[in-house]
Amino acid sequence: MATLNELLSIEGAIAAGEFTSDGSVVDFKSKTETSAEMAAMTARFCTTVSMMFSSLASAYSGMSSMKWMPQKV
Repeated sequence: MATLNELLSIEGAIAAGEFTSDGSVVDFKSKTETSAEMAAMTARFCTTVSMMFSSLASAYSGMSSMKWMPQKV
């Protein structure tokens, strides 16, 4: 797994974070001034998208011969 510093070194990246499945921030780094509140809100949004992908992946796995689960992040 890449570190936050490695992710931030990617051209165009301005922030990188790690969050739990319940949307809590584990770690967050940014090249800009980003508040803790903004990092927390972003973690919740990312968690929501991950949950939606899991639901879609499970449905697609059941409807096709493709293995969509477990999702890899």
